[in-house]
This record gives sequence, C-alpha cells and structure tokens, in this order.
Amino acid sequence: WYHMYGASIGTLTVYTVAGTTQKSVFTQTAGSQNLWKNRDVYVGLSTSFQLMFEAVRGASFTGDIAVDQISVRHCCAESPCVMRQTDFEIGGLQGYYDGTGDFNWARNQGGTSSVGTGPTGDATYGNSSGHYMYIEATGKSSGDYAELYSYTYLPPRRTGGKMTFSYHMSGGTIGNLSVYGLAMGTTSRQLLWSLAGNQGTVWKTASFVIPYKIPYQLIFRGTVGTSFTGDISIDDIKADNSYCVDWSTYTATQITSFYPLGTRVVRGRDWSWGYQDGGPGAFGNVTNPLSSSGWVQVRWTNNHQNSYRMGASSKYDLYRVAEIQSTPPVTTAPPTISVCALGQTNFEKSGLNSWTQSKTDSFDWRIDSAGTPSIATGPSVDHTLGTAAGHYLYIETSSTTSGNTAVLTSPLFSAVYAACQVRFWYHMYGTTIGTLRVNTLTYPGQVTNTIFTKSGNQGNRWIQGTAPLIPATGQFYVQFVGVAGTSFTGDISLDDITFDSSCCADCHPTANFGSTAGNLMGFWNEGFDKTNWSLLRGSTSSGSTGPTVDHTTGTGYYVYLETSVPSALGDNAVLTSPAYLPPTGPACSVTFWYHMY
Repeated sequence: WYHMYGASIGTLTVYTVAGTTQKSVFTQTAGSQNLWKNRDVYVGLSTSFQLMFEAVRGASFTGDIAVDQISVRHCCAESPCVMRQTDFEIGGLQGYYDGTGDFNWARNQGGTSSVGTGPTGDATYGNSSGHYMYIEATGKSSGDYAELYSYTYLPPRRTGGKMTFSYHMSGGTIGNLSVYGLAMGTTSRQLLWSLAGNQGTVWKTASFVIPYKIPYQLIFRGTVGTSFTGDISIDDIKADNSYCVDWSTYTATQITSFYPLGTRVVRGRDWSWGYQDGGPGAFGNVTNPLSSSGWVQVRWTNNHQNSYRMGASSKYDLYRVAEIQSTPPVTTAPPTISVCALGQTNFEKSGLNSWTQSKTDSFDWRIDSAGTPSIATGPSVDHTLGTAAGHYLYIETSSTTSGNTAVLTSPLFSAVYAACQVRFWYHMYGTTIGTLRVNTLTYPGQVTNTIFTKSGNQGNRWIQGTAPLIPATGQFYVQFVGVAGTSFTGDISLDDITFDSSCCADCHPTANFGSTAGNLMGFWNEGFDKTNWSLLRGSTSSGSTGPTVDHTTGTGYYVYLETSVPSALGDNAVLTSPAYLPPTGPACSVTFWYHMY
C-alpha cells in the first residue's frame, strides 16, 4: 500500500534490481486523495532480485509519501491447500498465465460470442456476473490450441492427492481439453486428464491425481474442433480434500505435535472464523501449543492472539508454512529459520548474513573486495556487482598449511522439500587450488553429507554451483568447506549464496513494518541518497499531508518520507529490500500500498 497526501507531493518510483541492472516498474507523481492505494506490478525476471523504493521530495513540506505492506505474489511454490480456489474473479487470472499455443485463453462473463456453444454463466456463482476462462473457436482452424499455465504448486501431503476443476464443453464441434503436469526443473510434461467432444450444456466437475512429490505446474490445453461451435470453458481450480491433511484421522496430541512452539503458520482457504485475525492467508506463530487438548494458540501478524482447535470436531485449516509435518524439535535445539527467509547472501551490507565461522576448523573465511593480496590467484571483482567495489568471501592460503580447512556454517534450517537446491557462485583460480566442498549437517545426529565438491584450478572466472539438499530431510545446517592447497596460489572465493524458491511455501514474508514495534523487516536505507525513509506510527508531524494510520492494522507502523525542513526540493530517499529468490514463473509480482496526498 502507498499513501501520497499533500499539496506538494513529489514522486514515488519502484525499481527491480538484478545484479547491476535496474528497471523502473512503477512511478507516481502527485496525489489527489487522502487514502491508501494499492498497486500490483509484474517483476518480469527469472533471477534473484531486489526492490528499491525511491521517494523524491516535492516543492514544500506538504509532500509526505508513505508505503506499507510490501509483498510478492506467485513468486514461490504455493500450496493449493492454503490458497483459495482459482475462480478467475478478484485478481483476474490469479497467478495463471498464457503459455505457448496458436492463441490464448480469454477471461469472460456471461455467454461466449458464438451461438450454440459455451456457457451462459460461470461455475462459481452460476450466473452472468461471475468469470471463467474459455477458448473461442470462431476464426480458428481445426487443431489450433491455447495453453494456460498455473503458478507453481507445492505437492500433495498425501499419496493420491487430487486437484479438481469445473469444465463446460457444449457444442456440435467441440475439440479436446487436456490437463498436463510439469514438475519443477523438468521439461517433459505428463498427461493427467483429457476429454473430447460435446459434454452437454451444464458445468461438470473433473478430478485427477497429482503424481508429484516436488513442486509442479498445471497446463490446461484447449484444442479447437472443426467449426465455431467448439468453445471450451474452465473454472474453479482447487485442491480436493484428499490433497490436504485430513485432521479427523489424528488425535489432539498428534495434531499439536505438528505445531511446536514458534511454528510459523498460515490460515487456509476454508477458515471457519471471521476476519479478526487478518482473513484467510494471514500468517502467525504458535505461542502456546496445548498438546493434551488439541488447542493451538497463535499470535497473528496484526498482533491478535487466539486459540484454535483442530481435528474432527472443528475443521479449521491451519497449516505449517513449511508444509511439512514432523515431531516437535528437541527443546534444547537452537532456533531454526527457513532457507527462504534467509534470502541471498552477497557479503555486501549484510556481511555474513547469519552465517558463522566454525570454531573447530583451522582458519577462517574472509570478506574481501578488489582482489586478494596474493598474485595469480583469486578474483579481481565480486560476482554480485561485477566491480572492484563489490564484496565476496575467500580463503587466504598464503599463511596456512596444505589440507587445512575453513568452514562457513549456516543457521539451523527447518526441513525443506526434496526439490530444494542451494545455489552459489565460486571462483577457483590458481596453480595450487585445493578443494571446495558443500556439506549438509543434520540436527540432531550430526550426520555429514557432501553434496558438492570441486578441486583444482577452474580458471579466472566466476562459476555457478548448485547442490541438492535432498539428504537433509529434517533440521540441518549447510557448510561451505574451503581446503587449502599446497601454496599461496590457492585462494578460493564464494559469492551470492541463495536457495531455490521451491524450498518452502512462505519464501517472502510481507513487510508490514511492525504492529507494536517499528521494524524495517530486512529493508535498509541506502547511503547514496539525500535523506532516509523513516518508520512511523500514527500521523506525520506536518499538517495536511501523510496518513493518520498505517494500512496493515490501523495501529501499526509504515515507512514514509518526511518533507519538512531541512529537506529540500528534489531530495530523495531510497529504501532497498533484501534479495528475493528467483521466481518460479512469470506470474511473480510485487504488491504494495502507498499514500500520496
């Protein structure tokens, strides 16, 4: 959300930043209404990226610009158990997008343009006010097809889990409707369901089993028949009950064992309570699991706290964000975080970014820029910026012994899906390069699995490495181990460590800047601008400008540009986000609220 209220509002611009490439995706100058407004813009990238919010001061102090609730949508694998059904109502395609084909699916209300084919209303509401997707057969050739891709779904929690949808295939020359699955990281699609010919004048429901244990997409392919009476329609795509957890099969003790203290949870699409806790899709944390009774106490992001009973008597669909059921962790375990919440580690402003140096190795990794001290080894620039100003991590082998190790250890991560991979860039240049290893270390148990290894001179260049985290089925650490070679020309460097967005469901929490205490939530003010964004609760200090409350709860915080003296015309403030993971598809967008009045 954004708020731009005042007689002399300047400009708000939002950029995406990928490496050294910066692109404007939104700009707004001046404002006319004293209210929070929402914008949703596509990211349009397939690589890791950051967001930059730049506010520029107008002519006078009545130019405060505010922003709240910054989030990304459909950038990660999402569970259909959590998301509402895709009914093509609010939000249009709701994360679905056009794929390859001879033409595109179209969103429609009421009847189609051709007589003797197509529905008269949608499946959701059963009338002409609702929306659905369809292929228009008029003007097409027999065999022409259109494909509609879903956003990336997380796999079922149970074997045999099904997805369902509504279809309408009425007309004398109906062609074919097929549904394919495409597992993440593959290019070969699998046929899941298919039907051809006239199926009558009413909406019908179909279901099909999802065979995947890793994130995947659905592809709806409509093929035109021999004439114009071949319109095919779809609506209401959702997970069947078999896809999600059936709480009626668990005891109260078993249910609450899935939600140990601190577990991050989300409310699902069939939530029975009202909207006092933020509505379906709201996030929270378990604050008091009561295993003897089946009640789970949750504090939500708007700071409301309530208890909820799971199971046969009350089917409230509360889900772990990580979407993985497990027994409670050992009470003495260190706190865990999601690999997605960590974001990209590029050794710039965030330094080691929660990674730590081992206390049991031989020497340490070092943060460096513009080349290591030794000649004929190491990089001259980092990978993130590609310049001498950028930073990277490296091992200095001039003053250590061959075979000595430097170990960089991640925070303790919660469990991930089998498709999850760690991605990083390495530089191994020199005639006496040793070895770079990447390990996972389980907790508890301390079992080490080597998931990547590379030895010897790889040339004077940055190379991307990937390693699957499949061996890590429970809590685990990731370790980068640098092994010294036989001489000083053995410097090994690391940069841009990140994790696939398939690793967990909630890889990009919403930045709402806090409800009871102001928090930039990983964003930071840049140093190359003229002034800073500020956290605020309530009204700004200037009259006739700015919001009176935040957008998230009405009592929380937002960020804003204060335009009173000593700020001057043209002064700018730049707020930069943490690094977001590479999107899983082109539906990835950023949504925010702003106030400019």
